[in-house]
Amino acid sequence: DTFAPDNSRRLLLRRIICPIGADVRQLGERFIGRMGGAVSTHAGLNDLVGETPQEYVQKAAALAADLARLKDLRATLRDRIGASPLCDGPSFANNMEKAFQDMWDSRLPDG
Repeated sequence: DTFAPDNSRRLLLRRIICPIGADVRQLGERFIGRMGGAVSTHAGLNDLVGETPQEYVQKAAALAADLARLKDLRATLRDRIGASPLCDGPSFANNMEKAFQDMWDSRLPDG
């Protein structure tokens, strides 16, 4: 349910991986309501993320009418997610290590 507070991040991932296909996400006001949009954006589908209910409806109608794009998305979504930052464990680990190091360095006295 796109209008649910958690924006159905798990359902979106399941639809992408299975592959059932893509759908349009509407961003919520809180972190959890923005998760589906984050997944879509990292998969290169930021054009399927609506900021408002009106934009969501517009994007959903456009996607539903574009059968060629729906076919392409169904065929490419799994690979798209696999190649995205969402599945890049080494880069995630490197970025996390750098963040920890930067936090540690910021706590050390200058010297």
